[in-house]
Amino acid sequence: MVVLGVVLFLSIAGLAVMSLTVTANGASGSLTKASDATRAVDSAFEKAVQKWRVDPGLVNASCAAATSPDTPIQRATDVVKVTCADGLPPTADVRVLDLTASRVPAIGGSGPVVGLARVKITDRINGSSITGYSIVVCDWILGNPGARSLKACPT
Repeated sequence: MVVLGVVLFLSIAGLAVMSLTVTANGASGSLTKASDATRAVDSAFEKAVQKWRVDPGLVNASCAAATSPDTPIQRATDVVKVTCADGLPPTADVRVLDLTASRVPAIGGSGPVVGLARVKITDRINGSSITGYSIVVCDWILGNPGARSLKACPT
């Protein structure tokens, strides 16, 4: 009888440990996917800013037609696409770019906004034109921005 009691106790304890392991595995998998998506948004913003910062065609011109490469999300079929709008009217001296990242299904279409950013790029220093001379990150929101709006750039 004692042996059956010990077997029953060990069986219950074993089931509890297996259940805990399955739950922990599911939770860590969800966190990993969320982290992958956040890293993809950050990477997409960095690629877009890097490309558009040194593009002489965007000096004193709107960035609305600028395109950025899609950034794949690890362990997902979606990609992150970044679009640009002018935060302020562009000049030969300064550009303020408002960036929007969207999670787009790989098959096309549109998806939810997963990030916002505002950067200020200076293209002229001491009267000399130097495309992308300096950059100031005014705001960088990773994830669903909700009702938040982008912070203004310092003057």
